[in-house]
Amino acid sequence: MFPRDLDKKLKDKDKELTKLRKDIVNIKQDYEGTKTLLADKEKKIAQLEEQLSTEVKARDGAVKEIEPIQT
Repeated sequence: MFPRDLDKKLKDKDKELTKLRKDIVNIKQDYEGTKTLLADKEKKIAQLEEQLSTEVKARDGAVKEIEPIQT
């Protein structure tokens, strides 16, 4: 092979390597964004579960205060 051919191959490999490194950076950023989004959603679910639990307890307390109908 001629040095010119080798230089071209090296440049092509370098371009490919650079592209793969950029892809890795983008994937890591997407992953971190997804982790953050997931954590936010989990936090929201926990808040809604707590709110629902509080409302159910309040409803159950109100139901206990109502006297049963005698038949």
